[in-house]
Amino acid sequence: ASLTFTAAAETEEAVTLFLDEQMRHYDKTLKNLLPLIKFDKDPFSGTPPERIEEMSREDTMLHEFSHAIYHDETPETARLGASQETIIAEVSAESIHRGLALEMLDRGGLDYTPEQYIAVTICMPLQVIEKTNDKKDPYYQAAVYVLNGMFEQGVVEFNGSKIIVKNKDAVFDYLKNNAQKIISLYEDSSTNPQRAKKWISNNCTAGEKLQNLINYIKKTDCKS
Repeated sequence: ASLTFTAAAETEEAVTLFLDEQMRHYDKTLKNLLPLIKFDKDPFSGTPPERIEEMSREDTMLHEFSHAIYHDETPETARLGASQETIIAEVSAESIHRGLALEMLDRGGLDYTPEQYIAVTICMPLQVIEKTNDKKDPYYQAAVYVLNGMFEQGVVEFNGSKIIVKNKDAVFDYLKNNAQKIISLYEDSSTNPQRAKKWISNNCTAGEKLQNLINYIKKTDCKS
């Protein structure tokens, strides 16, 4: 595309527009991070590279569709304050659809195994973190929100070279709770810009365990 956007795709009236950036910087590079995730068996064994690229695009589509839930003309977004809303909008878009993941998998709405979905859910935010150095960037902060509690609560663990998924059911419970947290922030009538700013500080900053992983991927070539 001839236009440059910060995000890989932008939504207007529920229309998702994919740009060249999506394919170059996300779809084709997702496979580079997937080997970081360790299961008993490789969940992508025999999966064509084209299908992995499709998973990346599907994740972005679900992100964009989630933006429509709390768009910028709702009372819930107005009470956040403009600066905070920019960040929280990306947090909610990254989180709300993931809260429905297990239900969508059970109903056949997503063509993934649970292990594949978990791996993609970890690696898509890691791609954003890997490519972004500004910790105040809304997309970086949204990526941190998706991952941070997962590591700090011990649902997954980074052992210095691999990400170990310790309990698959706990991952889906965590994703559902994460979605509920951001919905609660929107729905709380006492939310104001000050509270929203504090919420971001408390929830969108990497803890020590996630930061160790971030440091690793920043200095390691994950193309193996």
